[in-house]
Amino acid sequence: MPTVPPDLEPNYVARPHPISEYARYLSNASPREYEAFVAAVADLAETLTVAVTEAPTGEVLVAQGRAQSARKILKLLRELPS
Repeated sequence: MPTVPPDLEPNYVARPHPISEYARYLSNASPREYEAFVAAVADLAETLTVAVTEAPTGEVLVAQGRAQSARKILKLLRELPS
């Protein structure tokens, strides 16, 4: 019998990603440096996103995957659990 993915189960409570937990700790410990780090990751995500439009045809999917990964990491860093 196939299992139901957790995001489709009723009454499922999503837990924060472990990276978010570490990021929250670092944000509380050193807010200014954490914001600088997030800004650097945002710059990287932007650079990788633009690189998709400049990638050769055979490399578009790889470039897209890199951009998507960077944007997901950036989202984790910006949306810290309380």
